[in-house]
Amino acid sequence: MKQHMETECMNGSVPCPNRRCNQKIARKNASNHVSHECAYRLVECSYLKYGCTQELLIPAEMQRHEELNMSEHLNLRMDFLDRKNEEMLNDLKKQSDKINIKQHSRIIALERSKRRTKRKRASIAHALRQVQSDLQSHKNTLSHDIEALETKYNELKGLYMQLKISTKQHTLTPIISHDQIQTLTSAAMNSLDTGAEHKDVVVSTENSTNLTSDKESTILKADEKIKDYNSSGPELDIETDASVECETCKEDIQNKCKVVKQGYLEKQGHKFRTWRKRFFILMDDGSLIYHHNHKRLDRVIGQLNIGHVIDIKIVRFSSKKSHGCVCVCFSFFNLFFPTLSFFFIVH
Repeated sequence: MKQHMETECMNGSVPCPNRRCNQKIARKNASNHVSHECAYRLVECSYLKYGCTQELLIPAEMQRHEELNMSEHLNLRMDFLDRKNEEMLNDLKKQSDKINIKQHSRIIALERSKRRTKRKRASIAHALRQVQSDLQSHKNTLSHDIEALETKYNELKGLYMQLKISTKQHTLTPIISHDQIQTLTSAAMNSLDTGAEHKDVVVSTENSTNLTSDKESTILKADEKIKDYNSSGPELDIETDASVECETCKEDIQNKCKVVKQGYLEKQGHKFRTWRKRFFILMDDGSLIYHHNHKRLDRVIGQLNIGHVIDIKIVRFSSKKSHGCVCVCFSFFNLFFPTLSFFFIVH
């Protein structure tokens, strides 16, 4: 028990390790007593970090030391603060210099990039202007070439037409004989007879003009193609109209030339491709004259001269109308003139 009290018990009394202190304290408080409570413990001067060189003293003597050396301690503290301030300023200056160097380097890099971008943009703009100039020059050249080609084309076209007309006038001969003309006239007369009998005759013409001179029948190949009648002819539904004769007007015509046949035909217009009923008169001289109707024989719309025909093609075609089982037969007469071609359709 005695050994326990002397070595292990925390409430046991132990003497203070400081020689000048004769106090006995509990073992559990010994450490705190030696560090903070003992009046004879050794402590450092509070201005040691500012440069005070005083050695360790007991608290009472250290307090007296601080009171006696207050001015020196303050000077040491001021010097310490000055040094710290200077160090901080130096550090700030160094940091500022580093930042300035970095900013300057970055500014230089940005300026270089700006100059490169500016040069590149100027180069691109110059290239674009050059391309635009080249394109404009090429466009102008093409325009001049087109104008020159158009002029040359028009000149060559005029020369070609002159040569074509001149050559055909001097070298070509009609491809139809007098016998064929007589056959054509007979076919046209028979067609008119058929039209008068069935009262349903159709005629289609293109670019109808007057042909007055026999010398102008120097044969030229017809440039216009005749439309296929399958798309237009068989679809026509022409109302039956009796042939009407005007006795008074017929006497006036017979005074000039003998009338072979007369009656109404359906004529297709050149501009709008519409069908119009016209009154036709076939004379014994081969001319086919057509008027608006039998009451207006004083006004001639057009005239065809069968004697100027250079070629003839006859084709037969049959079709059934949708409104009945009647089989309608058509006879196609393709008449080729020196400059025009006509298409007659006879039911």
